[in-house]
Amino acid sequence: MRTGADVFLALALGADAVLIGRLAAYGLAAAGEAGVRRTIELLAEELRTLMILAGTPDVAAITPAVVSRRA
Repeated sequence: MRTGADVFLALALGADAVLIGRLAAYGLAAAGEAGVRRTIELLAEELRTLMILAGTPDVAAITPAVVSRRA
C-alpha cells in the first residue's frame, strides 16, 4: 500500500487489513519515529478524503459497489 487510494480499493475488494511496511520504513528512514507517525497520519488523511468523496461514512460502508471496473 502506498496511498490512501490503495487502502480504499483493497478494503472495497474485500481485504480485512492492509500492510504498510514499506511506507513505515520510508518514514523511519526519513525522520525516525516521528516520520512513521507522520506517514500513518498522511495515509489516514488520504483514506478519509476518499471516503468523503465516495460518500462512505465509515470503513464498513466501503464495499465493491463503490468502485467500478473499466471495460
